[in-house]
Amino acid sequence: EGGDHGHGHDQAEQGGVEGIGEAARHARQRDGTTPRPPPPPESPRTNPAAPVAPVLAGPLGAPQVKSDREGTCGIASGRPGVPRPVSFGGPSMPQPFLLQCGARRLELSQPRVMGILNLTPDSFSDGGRFVRRGRIDVVAVEAAAMDMVAAGAAIIDLGGESTRPGADDVSEAEELERVVPAVERLAGTCEAVISVDTSRPAVMRAAIEAGAGMVNDVRALTQPGALEAVAASSVALCLMHMQGSPQSMQVEPEYGDVVGEVRTYLAERVAVAVAAGIDPGRLVLDPGFGFGKSLKHNLGLLAQLRALAALGCPLLVGISRKRMIGDLTGRPVDERLAGTVAANVLALQQGALILRVHDVAPAVDAVRVWAACNREQVVYES
Repeated sequence: EGGDHGHGHDQAEQGGVEGIGEAARHARQRDGTTPRPPPPPESPRTNPAAPVAPVLAGPLGAPQVKSDREGTCGIASGRPGVPRPVSFGGPSMPQPFLLQCGARRLELSQPRVMGILNLTPDSFSDGGRFVRRGRIDVVAVEAAAMDMVAAGAAIIDLGGESTRPGADDVSEAEELERVVPAVERLAGTCEAVISVDTSRPAVMRAAIEAGAGMVNDVRALTQPGALEAVAASSVALCLMHMQGSPQSMQVEPEYGDVVGEVRTYLAERVAVAVAAGIDPGRLVLDPGFGFGKSLKHNLGLLAQLRALAALGCPLLVGISRKRMIGDLTGRPVDERLAGTVAANVLALQQGALILRVHDVAPAVDAVRVWAACNREQVVYES
């Protein structure tokens, strides 16, 4: 276990922008190509594709949209679009920055909660909840989303394909049929950012057209055409690490250094995205708990999340109700709330900025308590 932790810590000391640049050089050496450097990212105030109003969403209530004339927080970076690595749980609070989410910008001056709505019949935790006679009940989806927003969710994540271990593939047409009507329904009524959990370029395009503000891709835009599907948009993009595929990822996963390997992979995917012209201010990273990782691997990542936060992109953590919580507590899926909250607080201490959860209200409470204690620590130590 010590080997896993040490290498990731050493890499974290290299810094965010430098680490991404090193990953880009390695990627070019492997494939023999030299991607053209992207143009310098433009400020959200001058980029014509950027929205005119940010979303100021917080754990203490539903998101609110404010005009730029009323004042907004700038991006905490030496150059626009690239946040400085954050440091939570220490004597200083992180500088806020804005995550570009299509027609909105999400302020990340403190952690936010993403509520999960699975539109599938076979998801491990809540599959079938919104399926009525083989079709998605968009009225029920809307009601559930509104409940989550009222509880404090800043992002609603819609999934049309189960990625649980051993899950079967669904057709592109079926995924589109599940996702697009729900996005269209929520985009017109929901104040939160609408995220779509998909790896398919066609679903990405359709969801963005329907009003989604984020694409959450467990395959980190590696599918053919995925980069091209999102590059010209202005939506946020979550890049996740996964070893293998959902069908086989939990069959004896192996790493020499789980923290270092996940960090290198994510840094390389950021470099590829930037080389494709994607503004780094749109990127979020997810270490992929439970996606090709044993309990030991998951615990090593949770203990060393700062090594990933040091890459300079907001860190999303999805631990809610997962098998690692069951392995540690002996609890079935529907009794894993307490373990989930504990793991999420540890993630906050390590720099996580977005918590992806099934149970929004308890996660919001945890963020509220953590943030208050962190502020008190700042006052006391100053």
